[in-house]
This record gives sequence, C-alpha cells and structure tokens, in this order.
Amino acid sequence: PLVNPGWLSNRGSFLVPAGAKRVVHSFVIDPRLVLFFLHPDLDTSHGLVVHSALLHMHRLGKAGRIAVERGRREILLSIRRWDFHWQREYFLASPEPLALGDQLSIRCEHDNSAAHQPLIGGKRPRPRTRTWGENSSDEMCIGFLYVSAR
Repeated sequence: PLVNPGWLSNRGSFLVPAGAKRVVHSFVIDPRLVLFFLHPDLDTSHGLVVHSALLHMHRLGKAGRIAVERGRREILLSIRRWDFHWQREYFLASPEPLALGDQLSIRCEHDNSAAHQPLIGGKRPRPRTRTWGENSSDEMCIGFLYVSAR
C-alpha cells in the first residue's frame, strides 16, 4: 500500500471541506520503509521493481496519480477523470526498476462541490465535509503497488 500513515491514524488530517471544488492530498515515501513493516525478510538492498499499480478513492475523487520521484517525476499511473466504478489494477507495459533512494508519490484530487455530489435516490445531497474512512460516503487516497526485489 502507498498511503500516508497520518491519514490512517488521524482521520481529521485528511479533510475534503464541504463545497470545495479542488482539494489535493499528496504524499511521498521511500518504499523500503513500507516494505520493512509488511515484509521484513524482503531483500531491498539492490532496489525494487514495480509491476502494477492501482489507485483508490471514493465518489468525490476527480483525478489521481502514482509516480516515482528520482530528481524528476516519472508517472506510473495517471487517471485524469476518476470514476469510482472503474477501479482496477494496471500492469505496466514494462516493469519499472526502483533504485535505492527513489521514492514513490501519490496525489489525489477531490471535488466536493454541489455539482459533483453522487446521485442518491436520483438527488444530489448537499456537500458536507468528508474525512478519511472506509464507507463510500467518506474519502480516501491510497495506492497499491505490486513490487518485487530486484
């Protein structure tokens, strides 16, 4: 998973204010830090290889991307017109090597304006401030990457 631990531990740190048309959340991390907790036996000393990426937001998502940061940004996955119902894993045309020192970033844009509210029973509800949460009426910004040791 590619996610800011602060968003998970403090839902209030991930705000999408009521009526806001453009709210951006982003995060950058060394992928070895995540893997250390999830798979401490994985040898990352020679780097990693990214094979696929998946972006996850809920209904107020507008656009998002996952990238490698290595002095320049190299986009792994970019979704310019988010659709909650079209979430899927995308396999890279060719696996992307990550060298020591490379970082991964995620950027999600949300639209909480009145015009972007999801239809519920044929009507759009009034915007309300959203925070991080599991329900589709909450919001998220999380990426999932399939990686292997190099």
